[in-house]
Amino acid sequence: MYSPLSFPGGRIRPVLLSLSLAAIGLTAAGSALADSATGLHAQAIDPYAASPSGDVSPGTPGVSPYGGRTGLRENRSSGAGMTDTHSSGANADAWSTGTGRTSMGLNLGQSQFDAACDPGFACDDKDTYVALTARNMVTPTVGGEIGLVHMGRMVRGGGHTWASGLNFSLVGQTPSLTGGTGGVGGLSAFGKIGGLWGRTHTNVAAGSTLAEGTQTGFGLSLGAGLSWDFSERTSAVLEWDRYSFHFASGQDPVNTASIGLQWRY
Repeated sequence: MYSPLSFPGGRIRPVLLSLSLAAIGLTAAGSALADSATGLHAQAIDPYAASPSGDVSPGTPGVSPYGGRTGLRENRSSGAGMTDTHSSGANADAWSTGTGRTSMGLNLGQSQFDAACDPGFACDDKDTYVALTARNMVTPTVGGEIGLVHMGRMVRGGGHTWASGLNFSLVGQTPSLTGGTGGVGGLSAFGKIGGLWGRTHTNVAAGSTLAEGTQTGFGLSLGAGLSWDFSERTSAVLEWDRYSFHFASGQDPVNTASIGLQWRY
């Protein structure tokens, strides 16, 4: 009688059958574990997980402190309790266009030289003052400014003395003195202190006792003024400045009084 157990190699069939049954069992078990893991994973990545009824008490680990799925999602939708990380970057915003803290300015006024005159020659120590500035307020009250300044020329010693320079200043500005918030009609005061890299040139007529030539060097600069914001992007300024220049005859200041406009962007 034929029997799978009696022919050569027939004993392998029961072993294969057992292994097949074991593989089927392991596959089923693996599927169950996979389904379980998937459920756990879904629960782990869903911080709003709640019971089928949606009733989850506050304080449950992994669940909204507001009491479940609906509470936290509604809270997120309304924006309550959330922090805007962009709004806290004040310094970064200060250097961005459109913040209104960066401005370009143009001032026109009168300069007065303190350099000595030469007796016997005409002397006129006043001329037109021009300044082109760029200012950035890192905070509403503190900032910096760079400016090109030209003092005009002084008539003395039968010739002329010119002065101009590049000015760097630290600027401090008060809040609105009229109770506003810096918008239309806001009046504020400001002060400046800094350094000037200046260049001067002096030529004189024969017979003058004044020294002539070109000089360059650093000097102190001081300033103060009032600013009136008559629109959201434009201000009028009234300003007084004092610059220290190196002349051929020595170091002397030039004082200026000017009015100007500033355009913020």
